[in-house]
Amino acid sequence: MDFKNAGHVKIALLVRGMKINGTLKDALGKRWQEKIYSYSLTDWTDRKIVLPSDIKLDNRVYVGFRFNPNSDWELVKDERGLRVRNIEGEEMVAELIPRPKYYDLKTSEGDNMQAIGVSCGNHGVSFFLNSYCDYFKNNENCKFCGLVPTQKRFSDTVKIKTPKQVRETIETILDLGCKVDFIQLSGGSFYDHDKEVRNYIPFISMISQELTKKRLKGKIPIHLTSMPPKNLEILLELKDIGLDTISFNLECTTRFFFKKYCPGKENSYGYCNMRKALITAQNVFGKGNVYSMVILGIEPRETFVKGIEEILKAGIVPTINIFHYDPFCSSDMDVKNSEVEEVIRTIQDITNLFRKYNAIPGRLGCAHYDIGHEIKKGYF
Repeated sequence: MDFKNAGHVKIALLVRGMKINGTLKDALGKRWQEKIYSYSLTDWTDRKIVLPSDIKLDNRVYVGFRFNPNSDWELVKDERGLRVRNIEGEEMVAELIPRPKYYDLKTSEGDNMQAIGVSCGNHGVSFFLNSYCDYFKNNENCKFCGLVPTQKRFSDTVKIKTPKQVRETIETILDLGCKVDFIQLSGGSFYDHDKEVRNYIPFISMISQELTKKRLKGKIPIHLTSMPPKNLEILLELKDIGLDTISFNLECTTRFFFKKYCPGKENSYGYCNMRKALITAQNVFGKGNVYSMVILGIEPRETFVKGIEEILKAGIVPTINIFHYDPFCSSDMDVKNSEVEEVIRTIQDITNLFRKYNAIPGRLGCAHYDIGHEIKKGYF
């Protein structure tokens, strides 16, 4: 591991998490952006505490903050400034993210706007529209997913958002001139996947209209993450109303591990059908506009790298998240955190594949839990 390489340090912090110097918390929620639990816990805590949403390394590497009181890394602030430092004394200068202006404002119905749209690194906004997933009903949820446990424990966001709430929030964000590189829509899944996808249509249409009013249509992409519909003609409708990019998340690169870790997705749609849906989506939205999130660390390294190559061959852009074991949400997982050096070697192999297939990762504006931006920027 190169401790002077911000990409390497990001991997270490994502895998191991961070402790935090107590004095840092004073300005969180005031000057600096605090974490909002919109769908995932990620922290070693069973109660609400104020934590940073992200930190930034090397002025361009965003890292989602993961609190772990037992980590060998710590975020510290003293007379020398803000840094991340490990137990061996290796350190790197860090920055916190300024708190978005709209976080202190409310909708006409009195809801905090930060409970409607969560800022991603203060340059993107994510609307997680419904905070429940049908797969949890029959214990078919993805084994690494903490959506329902998180929402039962915390009430940071409005559980079901309306088009009116989202419209007022996005209007305010644009009127304030907040930096927005992308707008993302997502939510929990339904067994009826056509219904799931159609529920996003009024939101996409409304946001597209707002961007058009501001002459920002085409400059700020609208992105959807969902399960694919069974009726793939719905994709044409999404394109027509203004959707720019889309993700259907495989989570795993092979069917064997997909069935093992994502039983609901396998039963309701199937790995092979999801791969076909990704190709259909590429025909609708164009190459480079279709993504699939996959998790590094739950499949053997050789299997994962080979699977990434198959995804790249098909023209799909893999969004590579690094698995981290969450004590309150990962009890069904039979793997623990990978060794940092092993993750770095795997990313180096994947970087070579991105070059081989001329793939461009990280088109979306923020990548605080995945490693695509760092591949793109040459850290590997």
